Amino acid sequence: MDALPLPQLPPLQAADSPILYTVLQGLLWLGANGFLFLLPLVVFTLNRRLGVRLVLVFALSAVINCLLKNLLELPRPQAMEIDSYGTFGFPSSHAHLGVVFWGMLALHWRRWSISLLALLMVLLTSAAPLLLKLHFSGDILGGWALGLITLVLTWRYQQPVEAFLVEHGPLMQLGVALAITTLCWLLAGFYLDDPLLTGSIGFFIGCALAAIAHPHDAIHPNTLIGLGLRYISGMLLVILMVAALQRLSSQLVLSETLASSAALAILGGWLVGGVPTLLDFLASFSVRAQTQPSDSDD
Repeated sequence: MDALPLPQLPPLQAADSPILYTVLQGLLWLGANGFLFLLPLVVFTLNRRLGVRLVLVFALSAVINCLLKNLLELPRPQAMEIDSYGTFGFPSSHAHLGVVFWGMLALHWRRWSISLLALLMVLLTSAAPLLLKLHFSGDILGGWALGLITLVLTWRYQQPVEAFLVEHGPLMQLGVALAITTLCWLLAGFYLDDPLLTGSIGFFIGCALAAIAHPHDAIHPNTLIGLGLRYISGMLLVILMVAALQRLSSQLVLSETLASSAALAILGGWLVGGVPTLLDFLASFSVRAQTQPSDSDD
């Protein structure tokens, strides 16, 4: 059974238009691996409270997307021969997660320029897998629908949920995080051979635990250069952690399920808690060094 039988475009090949093919491959990367760079941009430099909320909703959206893929088992186009994109196509994670990420940014700032950018990025990153014949049209529409549902629920319940968690303190926050994680593992019980699913669950609990332990406030520079240096420094720390986890996973004999879950849990905690803590420490040290009177002032 295919996804919605809407008209399909022929797959674009590199020989048809090398420039367009390269652009689409770049958009395809941006709609998947690119979030490794986009999420830290929000957490480290733009708005940490929004960033924490975004990574948690993003991680849960990835879990739901993987669960639905495995439950429905709807195939991708027959012409697709890229094993790295998995077996099942509905709903499209590019469309689903793109709507969640860019939509939450647009809802937070509510400026026409950001909303236009968000809409453009959703359309472009969703069109790339469609033109490259990695998805049916119905997969994209299903991803958009799930993303919109996620945005509506987040907009409706984020404030009362956050107020409840803040009021009841870290123990309640920990209990809720563990309860959600346990539910995810129970639902994933029949699909533990999917490393994207188990990794997404690990990423969620890692981010949640770090968010509980690390306060929301952060020391942000007031200049564009300062923000750029903060982001670059943070991304270097993230890349070093990714390299360390890859090296460690190659040396340890672990199942793919355990390896993906543990690695992304550590990465999530590092992204939300570890790196911001180090960046805040460096920022506060720099401020103290600049305000401390020099010997010549005595």
